[in-house]
Amino acid sequence: MKSANNIVSHLRALPSLKKVHSQHCIEQTLLLLPPGIQGRIRFSYIKNDVLFFVFNHPGAKMEFDNIIKSIKAPLKEMMTRCNPHQHLTDIKAFVSHKSLAPPPVKIPTVVSYTEQSKANFENHFEDEKLHQMFEDIRKIIHDRNT
Repeated sequence: MKSANNIVSHLRALPSLKKVHSQHCIEQTLLLLPPGIQGRIRFSYIKNDVLFFVFNHPGAKMEFDNIIKSIKAPLKEMMTRCNPHQHLTDIKAFVSHKSLAPPPVKIPTVVSYTEQSKANFENHFEDEKLHQMFEDIRKIIHDRNT
């Protein structure tokens, strides 16, 4: 009887699951990086035989750039051992500020206040139109309080 690891390795070897195998190789390659850099990598991928690391902070990218010369050969060797059909030509890194998750949906909030006025104020307007508007406002306030 085959073990689960055996079955998974056979599945990854299928040509239709080439991307799954490639992603597994990238995950194994990430283990060669220092732990401080591993935690700051958002994701990584291979495009046109170039391994890209996407960082979430510019400082992590600068740290990666400082050590890339010393670890480029082991990273390429690890990828070649994991996937003999994949030949990396370069390793690059960049910082992405885009959010991976969609922005949260804003739920509109209904703001309601209790009326604090008791509608007991004087109407000093002499203009008939303004006087009537003021009285209409007084009536609305009075009706809300009762």
